[in-house]
Amino acid sequence: MLASALVACVLLQRSVSQLLLSIGLLTSVSSASCASRSRPPESPAAAPESSARSHTARNFGWVGVGLGAEAAVGAIATSVIMLHDKSVRDSNCNVEKVCSPAGLDANQDIGLLSGWNVGTWVFAAAGLGIGGYLVWRDSDDGEQRTAITVSPMGSGAGLGVRSSF
Repeated sequence: MLASALVACVLLQRSVSQLLLSIGLLTSVSSASCASRSRPPESPAAAPESSARSHTARNFGWVGVGLGAEAAVGAIATSVIMLHDKSVRDSNCNVEKVCSPAGLDANQDIGLLSGWNVGTWVFAAAGLGIGGYLVWRDSDDGEQRTAITVSPMGSGAGLGVRSSF
């Protein structure tokens, strides 16, 4: 989780710097790096804005996919815990819904985890959906492509995403 947060931080910092450079709010970084060159620095207006926005959108897309994937791991974990608690509740409660203390505790745990479970599934779907869309739609440059592929595997076929930067 810490590694993906660091990656997200680096991508976000790079995207914000590029965005600020493209709109002209950040000039000290570009002028300092261009001061030692013999040619004059390029103006921010000379760079096409669509590629800067597209690259920024792509970076935010990857951040969204990463956060959605982490939420999916959390959603799967809470689902497994809830299934275990349901098994404990079913084995410690009878048909008349009279439960032992272990069954009552499991029933209480299910109630506490249900909100977290729904929230993490919604966050995972939103992160993966929005992030995937932002990565997918970034194809204005001929060299950058994103594709969904079907690859043969030992036990059938696998679905994958391929992208070029």
